[in-house]
Amino acid sequence: MTSAGGRPSVHLVLALHCHQPLGNFEQVFEEAYARSYLPMLEVLERHPALPVSLHYSGCLLEWIEARHPDYLDRLSRGVAAGRFEMLGGGHYEPVLTMLPERDREGQLRRLSEWLGRRLGERPTGMWLTERVWEQCLASSVARAGLRYTLVDESHFRLAGLSPERLVGPFLTEDQGELLRVLPIDERLRYLIPFHEPEEVVAHLEALARRQPGALAVYGDDGEKFGVWPRTYERVYAQGWLERFLALLEREGSWLRVLLAGEAVRRLPPAGKVYLPDSSYHEMNEWTLPLEEQGERQRMAREPWFAQVRGRLRGGSWRSFRTRYPEAELLYGRTLYVGERLREARGRLGAGDALLEEAEREHYRSQCNCPYWHGVFGGLYLPHLRGAVQAHAIRADLLLDRALGTTYPALEVLDLDRDGHEEVLISNAEIKLGLKPHQGGSLYALDCRPGGSNLVDTLARRREAYHDRVASATVLGRADGGGARTIHDAEPAKEADLASHLFYDALPRWCLLDRVSADSPSAERSRRGELDDPGGFSSGNYALRATQDEGAVRLALTRQARVEGTELRLEKTLELPAEGGRVAIGYALWNLGPDAWAFILATEFNLAMQAGDAPDRYYRDPRGAGLGRMSLVADLVGLGGLDLVDEWRRLEVRLRFSRSAGIALHPVETVSRSEAGFERVYQGSAVIPHWRVALAPGQEWQLSMTLEVATPGQEPRSTSGTGTAAHPGV
Repeated sequence: MTSAGGRPSVHLVLALHCHQPLGNFEQVFEEAYARSYLPMLEVLERHPALPVSLHYSGCLLEWIEARHPDYLDRLSRGVAAGRFEMLGGGHYEPVLTMLPERDREGQLRRLSEWLGRRLGERPTGMWLTERVWEQCLASSVARAGLRYTLVDESHFRLAGLSPERLVGPFLTEDQGELLRVLPIDERLRYLIPFHEPEEVVAHLEALARRQPGALAVYGDDGEKFGVWPRTYERVYAQGWLERFLALLEREGSWLRVLLAGEAVRRLPPAGKVYLPDSSYHEMNEWTLPLEEQGERQRMAREPWFAQVRGRLRGGSWRSFRTRYPEAELLYGRTLYVGERLREARGRLGAGDALLEEAEREHYRSQCNCPYWHGVFGGLYLPHLRGAVQAHAIRADLLLDRALGTTYPALEVLDLDRDGHEEVLISNAEIKLGLKPHQGGSLYALDCRPGGSNLVDTLARRREAYHDRVASATVLGRADGGGARTIHDAEPAKEADLASHLFYDALPRWCLLDRVSADSPSAERSRRGELDDPGGFSSGNYALRATQDEGAVRLALTRQARVEGTELRLEKTLELPAEGGRVAIGYALWNLGPDAWAFILATEFNLAMQAGDAPDRYYRDPRGAGLGRMSLVADLVGLGGLDLVDEWRRLEVRLRFSRSAGIALHPVETVSRSEAGFERVYQGSAVIPHWRVALAPGQEWQLSMTLEVATPGQEPRSTSGTGTAAHPGV
């Protein structure tokens, strides 16, 4: 195809995707708006002859509607004038492949309806979150009323198509449903906006000569225009975007800019294709096991690698859930709530106000960002994990109200689909999740009214990029002045980050019990060096559970040989029908023929969200402050400990029937974000421990209480009903 002047022509689609995750800080939203979304719109409005396809996640749209509604009015006018086309997608930006079919369609229809109501036009196409594709999505998307989506060039390369064939929309199909898929030009993604506009146009001109009439699709993050490191200066202060759009206008005789929907309507399909499960190259590599990531990095240094990269398969996005048990538990939560929601609809029907609110909270809990980790913080950011957990916790509590759940409640189910059953016990104030097969540990402690899981502490794991931490340049020291992609050399946010690289053998949960000869010092625990010769922190426990109107009672028992002596440990939990307090008991029996002395330690990892904030601190039972959550200390002779979070207006109060030594330290990870390597506070380890001496056949008992309370409540007595040593089950 040639232009009117006889010059080969090419079609170009410009698609920009804008998103901020639920739970991100207000100042981050505002900064992204001021440095990217607003100036980008202002520049686009100055070039009305160039139509642009825009996608904003529902998370971001709801924030804009609340804070800057005039921005939506401007978008609406652009849509009415045909300058902008809004792309749909999952409303709260889920990775659709992780959702059951009903939730997929629900998320897609919710955003389509929102855009139609607020901006005057329902979308005909969609942005695919993180471009995570599985073929079953074709039918899901089509049934939701959408005709096309955009996927990466790499998807087509893995299907065996050469770049020369990617010259237009393709047809794909699932269960008889048809969908158009537009290939995103990988070279354009790397050129824009990091190379000069003339280089971008030269790439398009070369395409026009090779494939006259071809379609080139640019689809990438709007945050590249102002939010990514130093891009604001390049894109706006130095006028890159203005110059780029002006150049496209000048080349309009042969370079025809179309909306994505217009390209689908006007251009014939370039063929039919079935795409393999995939995402973009970087994502496919991030999902791989650590050893394979290292091998890919070594291969990337070879001169031949660029020629074969497009044919190399990576991992599945779902594999993040096998690398990170915390992500698997988030996933299990959303499946659990979704199943409860379907049950409630079956019993109560449509139109119930509580169910509508629960569904909205459920969909919010599916926001993709804290379910994975790559170049962005993602799963490593506690405020993002905390946000999706908060929405899941609220949805769960709303469903209790809608269904009239009787407390205390007890459930035994395989929540995270790992082949082992978990135990859930709850009342209206708190909900506990335990793993009998994994140390009888407590992996969830939900403060239900506040929507907080207080055991949301990420374990420290080796990442492929940790080998580069020691050589990273500290931000502000010779890091250059040009705009940088997030895949370039990574700086560090502080010096000596490598000294904080420690790794955990176990998830950072609660009630992780250890029996050993040595006391668990704070420093040894911080370095991940605690031993557990009997396997009490990770082994399988036998479970007994009983329930009546007054309480749920669990008994978890394990027997093991430790240093030649047979030991039986039983821990019990009792949750009453009301209140935020659980009674915990320990009993140990020496089953061997000889007297034996040892240390019993039980570890609590509690997520207080900030390690060095003045409103997050420790306090002893008498009310004396002990220090912030960043404290590393070995305390002695305490009958309990409080962890105070004034920001969320809650306290965790531990009380012991026997005085304890307590090791304290923060749990901190070293991860990377778009701004470089950083240290992130995940939670605080609290490890009370006791010296135990047992004659043959002798029993030793301990009782403690764990209470979640709001400031102003007086600590309850550690004697009396429910706090007797080792409450019976």
